[in-house]
Formats: sequence, structure tokens, C-alpha cells
Amino acid sequence: MSFNEFSGPVPHSIANFTMLQHLNFSYNKLNGSVPNQGAFRNLSATSFLANPGLCAASGWLNLPNCTSSDKNHDALNTNILLVASISTFFALCCILGAFYIFYRRIKRAPIIDSLFGQGFMQISSQELHKATQGFSAANLLGNGSFGSVYKGLLSDKKLVAVKLFDRDPQNSYKHFVRECRVLRKIRHRNLVKVLSSSSAGDLRALVLEFMSQGSLEQHLHRAELQCSLSLKMMVNIALDVAHGMAYLHHDCSPPVVHCDLKPSNVLMDETMTAHVADFGISRLLMSPVSASSSTSRLKGTTGYLAPEYGLGGEVSTKGDVYSFRILILEMVTKKRPIDGMFSGDNTLPRWVRSAFPEALEGVVESGQRAAG
Repeated sequence: MSFNEFSGPVPHSIANFTMLQHLNFSYNKLNGSVPNQGAFRNLSATSFLANPGLCAASGWLNLPNCTSSDKNHDALNTNILLVASISTFFALCCILGAFYIFYRRIKRAPIIDSLFGQGFMQISSQELHKATQGFSAANLLGNGSFGSVYKGLLSDKKLVAVKLFDRDPQNSYKHFVRECRVLRKIRHRNLVKVLSSSSAGDLRALVLEFMSQGSLEQHLHRAELQCSLSLKMMVNIALDVAHGMAYLHHDCSPPVVHCDLKPSNVLMDETMTAHVADFGISRLLMSPVSASSSTSRLKGTTGYLAPEYGLGGEVSTKGDVYSFRILILEMVTKKRPIDGMFSGDNTLPRWVRSAFPEALEGVVESGQRAAG
């Protein structure tokens, strides 16, 4: 420790270093008293050479005797260190407290504000109320697990779909944030495009492209629309959905698992191009083969959810592949996987498999009869 221009008192805590044998404080600018207890008993006069400000009791280590002023100086230095330490501690607490409050206020902002960056429309909650006529039932397009979708007409005469999340403080924000995180990362012609978002008070909404031709479910199961899908159109819709899901699984970083692929979440625009929608329960994968969380709280749709998810298995792209398989079978047979004819061990996939290949034509024909 010698020749280091150290200043201030000798730390009295050194007395507690019971294994200390040698220590050299010489040629510094130390001041105050040197104790004669504990480890200091192992030191010699050469340990404190050329420190004019040092003193000791009764000529200990050949140092000058400490006067009352020296002791007061030691006490003053100790008090200064104590006050400085306490002040630093409280200052640190204040800084951490201020940071925590600031973080609490803005933790939602990075996700929400990111949707208002370059390329996104700026829409206020007041304009959304006006565009949907106060979210009136007349503009309701459909209901989902976590909210409702309304048709809206903006001030520039642009038609949009406004997804209003349920005003449930425990769940709505979580699903709103999840959908924002996914939608801000993806850009594909077969995925519904987000135009903007709004979060004011307890109102949380996403502004999406308006799909004028409704959902695939409507075309499959509504009597007035059932005859509108030709075989060529169904093949094109299946390809559109496959392209969108392939993009989520293989071209996004990290990959995205939709977790709720079904006909009601496949929407068609004016050209009957299919777009996958509703990312409220989607998951971002940490790696191509495993998810960031298990399915213990995954709420998918009965009939479309992969069987392994019911056992708490990890979310994976294979689950979406299973849902896509059910969606294709439903398109061909016009049978929902929860149709009354399916009970016990009899499921939509098993029904089709049992008819393959000899009786497959009857399965398809039954679907066409349901459509006609």
C-alpha cells in the first residue's frame, strides 16, 4: 500500500484481519490514530513511515502521541464517512424509486408506441368511437375470446375493422400486448395487416384492414354463402393460409405459433384472398423447436387444438399444422370438428380416415350436399 498518495484515516477494521502478518502504509498522506489492537499488533514502525499526520497512543510504533484534536479529527472523519454513506444510500434509493415509477408509467409505451411509428396511421380513441358509432351493435362484425370486432368508417372514408378488447383488467391488457408484439413484427400478404392501435384508459383496440368478404367459417356454414366456394377457390384459400403460416413458422424471428387457427380466423378480402387473423393467444418461440412457455394456460378452440396441448405439452409449430389439417378437412366435408356426429372416439380426422380410400367420395359428397 506504500507510495500511493493515499489520504484519510487508517481503516480501524483492519484490526479484525486476524491472519494479517504484513502491511505497509508508508509514504502516503494518512492521518489520524493507529490502533494498537488485533492485527495492528503484528505491524511494525516501518509499516507507517512518512505519514506525518498519523499518531498513536503512548508512542505506539514510534508515532507521535495522539492529542484530543487528533481524536476529534478521527471522529470527524468517521462521521463524514458515515454521513456520506447514508446520503449515498438514500440517494440510490431515490434514484431506484424514481426509475421504478418511471418504468411503471412507460412499460406499456414501447409496445403501444411502436405501432405508431413510421408506416402506421395515427387514430385517437375519440375517432374510433365516432368511426364505429360508439361501438354500436349495428357495426358488430363478430365476437372472439377476448373481444369484439366492429366495422368502422374513418374521417377519410376508409373502411377499417376495429378489434375492441374486453374491458377485463386482468386479461385484456395481456392479450392486447401479445397481439401488438406479434403484429408489429409481421408483414405478409396472407396475414391481416394492423393499421394502428389505441390504448386510452380502459379502452384497448387494434385497427385492422377491413375484410369485405367475411370469414371462411361464414362461407362454409352460412346457407346464403355455402355455394359460393368452388373447388378452385378452396384450393386457393388453403394455399393462402399455408403461405401465411409458413411465413410465421419459418420466416419470422423468433418464429410465431398462432395457436388458434380455425375458419373464423381466416378472413377474405374483396378478391377472396385469405388472411390469417387473431393473434390474441399466439406465442413467440425461443427456438424453432420449443416455446418460451408451456400450454398450461393456453386457451385454444376445442376441435382445432392439438391433442398434445391438452396434456400440457410445449407449444410448437406442429400444433398449428394439426389445426391446419382440421381446417382443410372442414373445408372439404363442410363438417365442424365439434359436429354432433363426432363423439367419443369418433372424430373428424378418424371419420375421414375410415372412408379412405374406398368411401372417400361419399365423405366429400356429404359435404357438398351440406353446401347445397
